[in-house]
Amino acid sequence: MVCEVDRAFPHVLWKRAGRGDDLAEDNMIERAGSIAKLARGGLGMPSSYPAELPAPLLPAALGAKLPEQWRVYGDPVVVDALLAGGFAATLERAGRRDLVIELLDGLVIVYPAARDVVGADAFADLTTTALVIVDGVLASSPALSPRGVE
Repeated sequence: MVCEVDRAFPHVLWKRAGRGDDLAEDNMIERAGSIAKLARGGLGMPSSYPAELPAPLLPAALGAKLPEQWRVYGDPVVVDALLAGGFAATLERAGRRDLVIELLDGLVIVYPAARDVVGADAFADLTTTALVIVDGVLASSPALSPRGVE
C-alpha cells in the first residue's frame, strides 16, 4: 500500500521480524510453481537469500530503542524524531510479522516481506494496518506548510 502524505522524509526503512528472516529453503511445490526459482536452482543459486537494501541505506540497523521484533535503517535524526513523537506506539500496534514500512520523500509504503497476503481477509488486514501506520507517521511528524516552512 502506498500513501502520499504532506511530509518530506529521507529514505527510512522499518522491518518487523518474521518468516522471511529465517531464509528457509523453498519446498518442492514452491520451486516447481516458479520459473525464476527453477532457474535459480538450475544455476546452483540458493532459493533464499537476504534482501538487499537500497544504496542510500547502510546494511547495519540503527541502534534506536524500538518495540520488540522491529529494526530500522536510515537517517537517525528522522528516526529519533518520529520515535519522540510517539511512533513506537504505532509500531507496537502494527504487530504483523514480516511487515516493511518505507518512508521516501512524501510517500509511506507498507508491504509484507513474505508472500503471505492471500485472500480478502488478509488484504483487508494489511490495508487496515497500513492506514494505522500512515496515521502514526502523520501524528509523529510535523506537517509541511504550503511554503515548506513552519
